[in-house]
Amino acid sequence: MPDLKEKHLIRESGIELLKVVAVFLIVLSHVIQTLSSSPTYYPSKEYVLNITRSTTQWRQLILSMLRYSGSIGNTIFFISSAWFLIGRRKNDKRKVLQLFLDNWLIAFLILLSFLALTVTLDRRLIVKSLFPVISGNNWYIICYMVFLLVYPFLNDFIEHLNRKMLARVSSFLFILYIVVIFSLRVFNKKIGATSFFSSDLIVWIAIYFMLSYMKKYEMKWMDSANINWKLVLIGFIGTYGLVALTNAVGLKYKGYNNMLLVWNGNTNHPFIIMMILGLFNLVRKLSFKSRLVNYLSGLTLYVYLIHDNVLVKNITRPAIWQHIYENVGHRFTVKYTILIAVMLFIASCICSIIYKHTFHKGIEKAAGWLYPRLAGQYGRLEKWFLEL
Repeated sequence: MPDLKEKHLIRESGIELLKVVAVFLIVLSHVIQTLSSSPTYYPSKEYVLNITRSTTQWRQLILSMLRYSGSIGNTIFFISSAWFLIGRRKNDKRKVLQLFLDNWLIAFLILLSFLALTVTLDRRLIVKSLFPVISGNNWYIICYMVFLLVYPFLNDFIEHLNRKMLARVSSFLFILYIVVIFSLRVFNKKIGATSFFSSDLIVWIAIYFMLSYMKKYEMKWMDSANINWKLVLIGFIGTYGLVALTNAVGLKYKGYNNMLLVWNGNTNHPFIIMMILGLFNLVRKLSFKSRLVNYLSGLTLYVYLIHDNVLVKNITRPAIWQHIYENVGHRFTVKYTILIAVMLFIASCICSIIYKHTFHKGIEKAAGWLYPRLAGQYGRLEKWFLEL
């Protein structure tokens, strides 16, 4: 991660800018999630606005569409990361350990801040703050940590496949775990999510195989501006056209009146994947460098951890929406949604900068000390297992 004081930049900034945009889209989606979800730990539910039902109110329809920005941001993050992992031999176990420690320390520091402000907290929230990984907080970060452990094995497997076999594996995984499962959501969102034992990790592996095939054998196609603009256009129209169509069907048929967010998956939306793949390829060809953009890109994982911390999303964000509802109701909800997202993004960036230049340095030292010892213990366990 280059420092602002460096005279020379190490990398191009196009993809880094895309990642900064991605994390803002995720913040925006989570702000809307708080507005539209009944709170578990916050006492009031007055501010909650149902955006799953078909509506003739344009404000609610916009909010429903903006809710999909989280899936867009998550897909940008994964494709941007996966592209550079394809074919790599480097071991990322030390990075996984740092992410684990960062996740825990950030959650612990936020817990201390809430306790210092004498905020009354449910015991379950305290436990979740003390054990963020086990509790499943920040699903993306946890899934990403697991993927960092898995991808070297995927690269070895891919390396031993010829073009025909890689095409078969990629198409099979993509069709089954993205196209088919996504299509099943029209019947039931839970059925679509669990069919064929799917999970976010399985979906990522399917996308990874597809990207690997393209990077290995279809770079001419990947570098075509004409094709990629078409992908962006088709993906955009497909993503939001599907929401508009679902809204129209729901207005006519009561049985489909509560499905505006049924297509809002994490990373297995085929139109979103299409749109982001085209956008990524277009941005990848840009040639510009910016210290500021590269620096902000290096903060994105911290911003993710901070803005969607279990206490922030269960206490702070509901309190903000409740305050707005008590003063202005839902009249300017779209404007306030964007305003809250901007303010939360900026606040998370500031906290990330402070964390990076203070506590994270200790995390790097701790990981540097702890990793070889854990690796040694694992090596001995592996040796013992192989000798059985």
